[in-house]
Amino acid sequence: HLDSSREWVEVSIGEANMQEVIERELVLDREDDGRRLDQVLKERWPDFSRSRLAGWMKAGQITVDGAQAH
Repeated sequence: HLDSSREWVEVSIGEANMQEVIERELVLDREDDGRRLDQVLKERWPDFSRSRLAGWMKAGQITVDGAQAH
């Protein structure tokens, strides 16, 4: 669950393969406190499926303040 006890939390995604490079950043706010990261990402990045986001999380390609999200 997210902890937005600071002013903001930065979430980044990065995937590189032979077909595409995806880089996105998102700043979370206090409204996201206590929520699951995958739920917040699905709302904020609706063009990606929840399973794709979960795969990126599992592969360590989504980071929260520079640390891999789990």
